[in-house]
Amino acid sequence: MRWRVNAKDLTLVGVPEKGEAGGYWLDFRRMLTSAQVLDWVAQLSGKLWMSPRDLGLLVRGLDVVLHFQEMYCGGEVDHEVSEARIRKLLQPVHGRFLDDVCKERGYSV
Repeated sequence: MRWRVNAKDLTLVGVPEKGEAGGYWLDFRRMLTSAQVLDWVAQLSGKLWMSPRDLGLLVRGLDVVLHFQEMYCGGEVDHEVSEARIRKLLQPVHGRFLDDVCKERGYSV
């Protein structure tokens, strides 16, 4: 599954690749704290259709776009990120797939 950023409605849309099950989406408005992000990762980790590779690419992509260490948990402290800040971070990658953004920024996928 590939993940496409939709900055307009603050969602991340899972687009199935050939032979994969139907799509899935995540709401960035429910990713305002590190606990909420971890909850999404844990939920997706438990999905039978989510391969370890796809889960890793999702986490890497979210980190590249949302800057986990800086925005969510720097100094081992939980931070809350505003919806407006998330929208600002997502604007430059609107309509793009997370794996493509990672590659362009020099990360292996």
